[in-house]
Amino acid sequence: MFLKKFKEKSIKRAIHKSVSLKSVDFKENQIQSVGIILNLSEYNNPKAFQDFLKGIGVSKNNIKIITFISNHKKENDSNQSSFFTQKDIGWYAKINSIALQRFLSTKFDVLISYYSNNNLYLNTVTALCSSNFKIGISDYDPRLNDLIINIKSKEIEVFKTETIKYLKILNKIS
Repeated sequence: MFLKKFKEKSIKRAIHKSVSLKSVDFKENQIQSVGIILNLSEYNNPKAFQDFLKGIGVSKNNIKIITFISNHKKENDSNQSSFFTQKDIGWYAKINSIALQRFLSTKFDVLISYYSNNNLYLNTVTALCSSNFKIGISDYDPRLNDLIINIKSKEIEVFKTETIKYLKILNKIS
């Protein structure tokens, strides 16, 4: 119990450090690569994101999805190519998963954090991910995302519409 609280505090410090060092690298280039962070308990259709992003011109090879799974027994779900659990993030936000390390080492033009629950481990991945522009639906910590679309996670069509609208305004898509 005590150790869990200390671990959570060390992770929160790592998040704070990461977001305080964050700088938005806003370039008017078109989107080439997109990373997506999902919470399986809130939304479990990554194909909808792939179809949406292909529709706005992002190559399937440049779309990376990682899913947070709260129950480790669901790891054999065939729809999930990459996943992580809370055990994959250690003290001081040390990453213990190869799939998560690979995701975090990729530089994305846009990162989509598609979860609405305030979750320390999802927030950690969002904070540590290297991206030029971050879009999220959770407003628990506004420092994590550059654009927050305040919707419920089940409202994917609203998210798509709003994302396209803002990316056009920012000249990220045509």
